[in-house]
Amino acid sequence: MIFKEIRLDLSRHCIQTAARLKLEHLIRQCLKAPDQETEKKIEVLTDFLLQNDFGELRKRIDRARKFLGVDPASLCPLTCPPTC
Repeated sequence: MIFKEIRLDLSRHCIQTAARLKLEHLIRQCLKAPDQETEKKIEVLTDFLLQNDFGELRKRIDRARKFLGVDPASLCPLTCPPTC
């Protein structure tokens, strides 16, 4: 199965912490029952954590919250590259 996104819950944590928590969850899941989809999600999240400027991402999310007057990022999908 090919996945298209990974959902991050930003209601309690910033995007970086939410991504780290999701990664930890996926690693535990993969240790219990390994599968290709979970392994690919781990790879994508690891790359996401290594390659992004989280200060800038947090600023963008805060601006969106202020502009829209709601919390648009309580669930933030990470769209995966076409190779997923």
